[in-house]
Amino acid sequence: MTNAPIAVIAFKRPDHLKVMLDTLATNEGFTNSKLYIFIDGPKTDDDKNGHLETVEIAENFPHKDKKIIIRDTNLGNKKNVIFSVTEVLKNHERVICLEDDLRISKFFLKFMNDSLEFYSKDKKIFHINGWAYPQKINFRNKGVVGTLMCPWGWATWKDQWMGFAESEFDKNHFKEDNKDKLREFNFHGTHNFYMQLYNNDIEKIDTWDIYWYQYIFLQNGLTIFPTISHTQNTGFDGSGDNAGSHNDFDTPLSVKPTIKFENDIKVDTYNKFITKYFYRKIYVRKFIEYHYNKRIKK
Repeated sequence: MTNAPIAVIAFKRPDHLKVMLDTLATNEGFTNSKLYIFIDGPKTDDDKNGHLETVEIAENFPHKDKKIIIRDTNLGNKKNVIFSVTEVLKNHERVICLEDDLRISKFFLKFMNDSLEFYSKDKKIFHINGWAYPQKINFRNKGVVGTLMCPWGWATWKDQWMGFAESEFDKNHFKEDNKDKLREFNFHGTHNFYMQLYNNDIEKIDTWDIYWYQYIFLQNGLTIFPTISHTQNTGFDGSGDNAGSHNDFDTPLSVKPTIKFENDIKVDTYNKFITKYFYRKIYVRKFIEYHYNKRIKK
């Protein structure tokens, strides 16, 4: 089995990029993986120092098969990620994608490459997740089937991605009066994913993953999750353009490889329960915080 190429997406956070690359380098097989590093151009003059330092980190990172692509202009998160992944898949059949604000387990690449190989012939599967929803007790260590996707370390195949990349990928395909479909899209009413589409429409945010999720959803596609996370997101420190400062998504990194995959391609009921519980817990916390702050202001 040939390792999939790795596409790294960066912008202006050199410290984050260094942590991500250093932890990625602990993975067995990394030295034999083609590495692409895409660095978006600075948006403002204030971005230039961070951007230059990011380029320096990428250039100084040792790897025998590395290609650095530096954007002349600022594409923004959505276009930079989608264009970068598409560029890699024009020359390869599969890809593993990482953004700069991640910490990687040393078994991440094994899980990704094993999953890409195991599910390569199943056209229901569109996306491999490296991150897993937090759970206090976990007796399982395997890949399970879900319907949601997460952009914090992921992988896909050329034939699954190109249909998305060649479509009107940045278009909201939902009608607000289709309540049943919207409820399903919002993971059975537990989280308002639709709001991310709306906020992109009004240019309040610039994210790409909600459109990939929309595409998978409309294709009735499925995704794969590990039961123990192989990535951690370090970007909830206020350094990014689209993430705030909170720790809702903190999860421990796996300390052993994921070695089991399911032949029966159906949504894992326990993983579905864990995900619903996770989003409902966030909703309750935000509801309490909102009313508490409202009361304090009075």
